Amino acid sequence: MKKGRDVAARVISPDGTPAAEARIALGVVGSQIYVKNGDFDKNSTYCEIQQTDEQGHFRFLPQD
Repeated sequence: MKKGRDVAARVISPDGTPAAEARIALGVVGSQIYVKNGDFDKNSTYCEIQQTDEQGHFRFLPQD
């Protein structure tokens, strides 16, 4: 199987400013994402989670 590429993007808020420190989850087949009170529930979420930088950028590296 061929190794995938990075998933990278920038998150912006409705007013166009960067969404700094936003939490991002990447779900794939077999993963589970559970949101409780506006945040990912650490005990029930089984996937990769990243946080955006101050400019709203994030990157998920390819899985092995």
